[in-house]
Amino acid sequence: MSKELISRQQADRAINQLLSVIVGYKQAKASNHLEDYIPERLEFILKLIDQEFNRDKKSSKPEVVDAAVNRFGRKFDSVRSLQVLSTLIREVEWS
Repeated sequence: MSKELISRQQADRAINQLLSVIVGYKQAKASNHLEDYIPERLEFILKLIDQEFNRDKKSSKPEVVDAAVNRFGRKFDSVRSLQVLSTLIREVEWS
């Protein structure tokens, strides 16, 4: 295993890649304009997730609402975890 240190750019790229996996192509693409501003991108994504949830919970089909609640919880919790990692990345003194 290499002892090479991870760069800030690699850490930011990892956050962006994980975000794309968590929220999917459509929402990731909608936030591409913020890919160099990770904290802002994560906040923007949380708003998109909330909008999606509010739209889906208006359905008259209980199974659609249940799926929306579960999906919202998973996405929201995962993006909040990325916010924690993003904060850690910003607090590190990069060489």
